[in-house]
Amino acid sequence: MDTIYTKPSAAPVIQALRSIGYNAQTAISDIVDNSIDAKAEYIHIEFEYDRGNGYIRIEDNGIGMTDDELQRAMTIGSKDSREKRNKEELGRFGIGLKTAAFSMGKRLCIITKKDGIISERCWDLDYVSDQNEWLLYQSIPDEVKAKVGQIEEDSGTIVFIDRLDRFCGFGTHKVLKQESYYSKVRRIQKYLEMVFHIKLENGLLISINET
Repeated sequence: MDTIYTKPSAAPVIQALRSIGYNAQTAISDIVDNSIDAKAEYIHIEFEYDRGNGYIRIEDNGIGMTDDELQRAMTIGSKDSREKRNKEELGRFGIGLKTAAFSMGKRLCIITKKDGIISERCWDLDYVSDQNEWLLYQSIPDEVKAKVGQIEEDSGTIVFIDRLDRFCGFGTHKVLKQESYYSKVRRIQKYLEMVFHIKLENGLLISINET
C-alpha cells in the first residue's frame, strides 16, 4: 500500500501541546522529575515576578547532558514511552519537559554542562508560530543570557522559562499581581514538598527563592 509523508504544521501543534493537562504545580513537578532523574543532589528554583518580564529558573547539579542528549531532550516526542526505562526514572514521555514549560511560558532556554562541555538550546514559541516551522535555536538569546546565568559546578543543568503568559494569566482578565504571583509560588512549594517528601527525607535539597 502506498504511503505519503506528512509533516504537521508547527503553529497549531504548538498551541495544542500548550494545552495538555498541566497546571503550574504539576508542570514544575515534571521538570523537577528530570533533575532527579539526572541524579541531582540539589535543585534551586527561582521565581521572579518583574511585571511582564518575569521568569522561572530551575538549576540542578545533576550529571548534565551532552549536546546530542540536549538535542534529543529538546526535540518534541523524542522519547518513546514504550521503551524500557530505569526503574528509578520518574519521567515518562518525550514531551514532558517541553510541554511542562510551554504550559507556563512561550520561551524555554536550557544550558547544560557535562564533562566540562557546555551546550545550549532555546525554543521561542513566538518565532515558531511566526515561521510555522520547528525551528530550535542552538544558543540562548543575548537578551536573557544574564538571567539564565552559568553553571558553576562541574556538571548540571539550568532550565529557564520566560514570557510567562499562562503562568501569569496575560491576555486574560485574571492577570496575576505581585502578591498573587508569590502566593502561587508558595502553593507550588507546598505541592513539591508533598510530592517529593520521600526524596527530601533521603537528602534531596530543593530550595525556592533562596529559602
